[in-house]
Amino acid sequence: MENILCVIPARSGSEEIKNKNIKTFVDRPLIAHAIEYARSCKLITKTIVSTDSNKYAEIARKYGGEVPFIRPKKYSGPTSQDIDFMNHA
Repeated sequence: MENILCVIPARSGSEEIKNKNIKTFVDRPLIAHAIEYARSCKLITKTIVSTDSNKYAEIARKYGGEVPFIRPKKYSGPTSQDIDFMNHA
């Protein structure tokens, strides 16, 4: 079996819906749903959350997310490309 890494992006600077990743959706923050789904997937061997926010990191950890680092702001802006935060992870 191969090792498959799931990286959940959760930057804090969403512009259209402020703090969308930590807004409550069906009794839990939105990010909690992503973490729980990824952890339940049998094919995924490791799940991490890539965030630029200590607050988001704390919430992710509360719901079982692994946050091994805080993403640098240079990879977290509205024009940042997904490839940038993925390469960082």
